[in-house]
Amino acid sequence: MTSPPPPRRDEDVDAELAFHVEMQTRRYVDAGLDPASARVKALERLGNLEETRRTCRAIVTAQEHEMTRTAWFNGLGQDLSYARRVLRRAPLFTITALLTIAVGIGATTAIVSVLKSAMFDAVPYPDAGRLHVIWNEYATLSQAAVSAGEFADIKERNRAFDGVAAIRPAPGNLTGSCGGAECEPERVNAYQVSPNLFEVLGAGPAIGRGFTAADGVTGAPGVVILSDALWRRRFGADPGIVGRTITLGSVLDVTVKGVIAEIPEPSYFGHSAAATVRFDVLTSWDTLDGVGLAARARQAAAKGEPAPQPPPPRQPGAPENWLGGYCCMTFVLMKSSSPLTPETLDGQLREFGKRHLPVAQSEIADLTIGAVPLGGLMVSQLNAQLLGGSGVSITTVLLALAALVLVVACVNYASLATAQAARRAREVGLRKAIGANRGKVMFASTGIGASPHLSGELFQRKAGIEMTHVPYRGASLAMNDLIPGRVDAMFSNLPGVISQHQSRTIRGLAVTSAKRSPAAPELPTIGETVPGYEVSGWWALFVQAKTPNDIVNKIHSDAIAALGHPSVRERYEAIGAPVTTSTPAELAALLASETEKWGPIVKEAGIKPE
Repeated sequence: MTSPPPPRRDEDVDAELAFHVEMQTRRYVDAGLDPASARVKALERLGNLEETRRTCRAIVTAQEHEMTRTAWFNGLGQDLSYARRVLRRAPLFTITALLTIAVGIGATTAIVSVLKSAMFDAVPYPDAGRLHVIWNEYATLSQAAVSAGEFADIKERNRAFDGVAAIRPAPGNLTGSCGGAECEPERVNAYQVSPNLFEVLGAGPAIGRGFTAADGVTGAPGVVILSDALWRRRFGADPGIVGRTITLGSVLDVTVKGVIAEIPEPSYFGHSAAATVRFDVLTSWDTLDGVGLAARARQAAAKGEPAPQPPPPRQPGAPENWLGGYCCMTFVLMKSSSPLTPETLDGQLREFGKRHLPVAQSEIADLTIGAVPLGGLMVSQLNAQLLGGSGVSITTVLLALAALVLVVACVNYASLATAQAARRAREVGLRKAIGANRGKVMFASTGIGASPHLSGELFQRKAGIEMTHVPYRGASLAMNDLIPGRVDAMFSNLPGVISQHQSRTIRGLAVTSAKRSPAAPELPTIGETVPGYEVSGWWALFVQAKTPNDIVNKIHSDAIAALGHPSVRERYEAIGAPVTTSTPAELAALLASETEKWGPIVKEAGIKPE
């Protein structure tokens, strides 16, 4: 239905109150008071008009809101009912259209899910937006590895970030027993990590514990953390692996402290562009100043050689910690105190480099320090692996693919809808005839289950069109909405609307009877356009079932005589209700035939008595 006109609650309330004041004033004038005194006394009698006005406006507003909600839910119910009828009348079209839409939505959802998993969930750690990778940048090389000495300086002098951790490769051989049996030696993909790595990541081993600060002290016992894959493959997923001693390379007495699934990947270590390192073993970084010093000391002791000496203490301002011999390539992770934009982070790091890199910058031209978000790094790695140097991002490719799938689905559905529309020529003709401009044709009747309602339902089925029924409590209410166009059409008994048709207040389209009506011979029958359609209204006299036959016959003969009078016939025919008489037996046969005709219509339309 079309939207109702804007509410005039304030004007209506003011007019109503003014009416009561005027009527009360007239009563006092009639009682003998002068008009001025009568008005004062009327206002006194009616009390506080402002309070009454506010109360009335609140009541009217609540009623309007309730009517709006009711109208919305009624419209929703009509839309759902209309859609159900349309889809049920064309099952092949319905199934094909639903499958087309389902395939389009399903494929698009799958693509977007892949995009979300690959792009936005690439970093499987809490506070992923705060994790960044620190790089060296040169005039001819960006995202170059950081040395161990650089990491030591960054960790010591940093005040802007919550934590800085490091990872570097340290491959070796794993020998000894596995899962209770002897195993062949195995080359493992091992990494040294700073003890605070798991603190920076916000994650930890699934079994056992992570590294502690004591594990990074020079001379501390060797400890390792195994990957989930190695734990399952070599040790049979034995939960008792924690605390067991294994042999890694030539370093003895390495104790397993935990098992973890994944860590971020340093792509320049030669691994695929996945979201995690394919590691087997993690070992603790022995010291920030002597990379692997404790491990080398244990190796020397096992061979009977003197222990290596740590480097001399770093002197304030000395550059050797940056560019001196603290090899090797190190993957440095930084956790900011809050999510930062790439520009803000880059600015902070470059300022840090200006304060602490003056000598290094004089030795290597254009050396700067920068960072990128860990998630952005993984996305760029995925782009490089899948698309090479094409310059097109995987995000663009997936979104373009999703758009293509949707376009194909929409085109297919549009083709189906166009083919279906060709079958609705009658509905298009009806729309044109009544000037309907909504997405659906709405017809009014005098109530659910009344003969005009049944006439409209039969018309839909015979003509092969779909309309939405809008019931009213009487013809006058329906006519009030038909005239301004709130509904598109109305089925009604001809006697009830003949005067409006003749005065051109409304425009009649056709009559439902088998023949044209003498009262409006210019109106064709619906059957002339829709073969097989006929609805004739009738009225009958009924009495109680226990009424004696002689009384029934008397009433019947008197009614026939009255209806046969010429003046009565003329009056009925003038309003489009020609008189037809019958016997009680003929009326019984008519009732049986009408029940047989309308029963399936009532059942199919889901009409229930109210």
